[in-house]
Amino acid sequence: MPDFTKWPMGNLRYLLTGVPALITLLLICRAIGKLIEPFGEWVKFQGRCERVELKEQGCGLQVTFQDAQRLTHTAALYTAASQASPIQPGDTVAIVIRREAFHSGCYPATLEEIAGTPVVFLRTEQAPAFRKAWLRILLRQVCICVVSLLVFVAMMLICFPPRT
Repeated sequence: MPDFTKWPMGNLRYLLTGVPALITLLLICRAIGKLIEPFGEWVKFQGRCERVELKEQGCGLQVTFQDAQRLTHTAALYTAASQASPIQPGDTVAIVIRREAFHSGCYPATLEEIAGTPVVFLRTEQAPAFRKAWLRILLRQVCICVVSLLVFVAMMLICFPPRT
C-alpha cells in the first residue's frame, strides 16, 4: 500500500479523503430528499360515491369530494380491488389523486373520460403500491450510500494507514 505521508505533496491525502467524504455527505442528503418525495406525491380525500358501474375487469366509481377550500370536485376511477365491490352510491369512499393531476385538473370526472394512465385510486389500493415503491427507493439509496461510504473508508485506510 502506498504511503502518502512520505510524498512531497503529503497534504494531497486530505484532498483524496475529503472529496469522498463530501460526496458521501451529499449522497446521504440526496437520499433523505428522495425518501421524503413520495409522501408529497398524493393528495387524499374522503368523498361520496355517486355512481357505480360493474364491469368484468373491475368496478367503475364516480366520487364527489371537497378540497381544503370547500370546492366540490368529481373524480372517476376504475378499480379491480375486492374492497370496491360492496360500495354502493351514497357510501363514503377514501380516494387518492396524484398531486400534479389534481392541481392541473387533468383527472377524469366521469367514467367515460377514463383513458390512459390512472391518476385516481382507492386509498386501500394505493397504500401497498406506495409501500413497495418507497421500499424500492430506500433499498436503492442505502446501496448508493454504502458504496460511497466504502470508497471513503478505503481512501482513509490508504491515505492514513493505521500506525503499528
